[in-house]
Amino acid sequence: MAKELQPWVRTFPDEYYKELFRLKGLNYKKDSVQRPRYFGLITNDVVYKRLAPGILEELQRQTPKSSSGRPKNKLHQRLTPDMGTQSCVSTSPLSSQS
Repeated sequence: MAKELQPWVRTFPDEYYKELFRLKGLNYKKDSVQRPRYFGLITNDVVYKRLAPGILEELQRQTPKSSSGRPKNKLHQRLTPDMGTQSCVSTSPLSSQS
């Protein structure tokens, strides 16, 4: 994990979200960055929980929350750019597809 917050970078490809929309029977709009909140729960389960034991809990602990209780930053911003983010992308269910 990174000691300091990393700048935001696109971590998951459009295909990842396109497939989530398809699996949930929702209309995918390529030009929109809005995603259903529960896609975050799915991503936590299929990506972050599989990076390393306890990593999801530690990311959540280190990510400050807003007054509404939502994270102020994206979890991947706490990962190191060389190993953490690379592992995150390679753990994605679409990483083995071409």
